[in-house]
Amino acid sequence: MKLRKILLHTGLTVTILISVFFSALIWFNPAMLQHDSKETTDTGENTTSVSKKTLSDIFLPLQATYNVNDLQYQLPSSENYLIGKVWKIMKKWNSVSTSTKIYKNSTDYLTFLKQNNALLLNYNSPITVKVFNKVFTQKIEGLSKFKFNRIMIPLENENYIYLMNDQSKAVCKVVINNMKAVKKIKTYL
Repeated sequence: MKLRKILLHTGLTVTILISVFFSALIWFNPAMLQHDSKETTDTGENTTSVSKKTLSDIFLPLQATYNVNDLQYQLPSSENYLIGKVWKIMKKWNSVSTSTKIYKNSTDYLTFLKQNNALLLNYNSPITVKVFNKVFTQKIEGLSKFKFNRIMIPLENENYIYLMNDQSKAVCKVVINNMKAVKKIKTYL
């Protein structure tokens, strides 16, 4: 029994010493210190990639929905596909005047939102008209602080677009004087 106790205590002591030895190797390993210095070194790569982005790269809508025959279709949307093409068309439009309407209840707002033959360009979070003016090269005046998260483009020979805010149920109607390009948008759809 005494031999067993001595072996047990000796084995435990040796195990603790080996554990402390390997822990010290890990703590004082120069490779570990080099790894930390690499993480904190700034190579400057990130700053150059950020400066190359334009305002339109950041503030283009992220999602496109097509309302037709009382159905809604979510469309592939990337800068090189539908949203990018619609953005190039919208940059050529000229805004003439605006008017704002606030819907009292969600039902009326959703009915307006789901109207047929319309293209909806959706943002994840609201943007201001001031940013919209810069991205789409428009000159909408008097509403620079109006926030919206959807752009509705009616496709039935309309001469206006709608800027819509889902939270406040406010809709800004923007009259456009040269929307002949709506036919081109229809071909993309």
